[in-house]
Amino acid sequence: MFDAANLKRRVSLKIFAGLATACLLALPGAAVSGDYTRHCNARLIVAPQAAGASEVVVSFVGQARVPSYSMVNRAREWAQQFIVECVQAHWASREAPESPSLCRRGQSMYPGFQTFPNYPFMHLSAELTQALCAANPDALLMTADVRLQIRGKRGCVPGGGYGPDAHQDILIADDFHFRCAALRRYGPLLPRPHRRNR
Repeated sequence: MFDAANLKRRVSLKIFAGLATACLLALPGAAVSGDYTRHCNARLIVAPQAAGASEVVVSFVGQARVPSYSMVNRAREWAQQFIVECVQAHWASREAPESPSLCRRGQSMYPGFQTFPNYPFMHLSAELTQALCAANPDALLMTADVRLQIRGKRGCVPGGGYGPDAHQDILIADDFHFRCAALRRYGPLLPRPHRRNR
């Protein structure tokens, strides 16, 4: 037997559920499903200890992707951690001809997938030596500190700092010797263009 009252109740419940969902999605800060990518800016700095010497600064970006807008600050936290892990791993294998697979392919050990859109290094030691010696054409041996600096919006700087002046400095190596004399045997050095990892 056809029950008009029961049908009306079912229709009313469906309409109510649809309106409730629409209202929740319209709330500021609501967790909306999607694909949200956020990044942090990084600079690898090679700073010679000699007065007046030119430093080398190479900039790149680390990013993370999360499924919800409510997680975008967490995405930057993961991007920051990923940058640090990649650079530390690469420095540990700086004489290898390729960057670690972590830096080339990204990782998903965190809930947000991390990757580099423009990580510039392959043979880290050779490329930094080439760049530093080219920037200081009269040097034969240079002692320098290598630092990683990270900036960005909320989540990129541990401790909650953000803004134009907020940044994180990490010492990668101190008193490291870059030997320019061996490179100069083959003629004058030119700055090596940085390339993306494939």
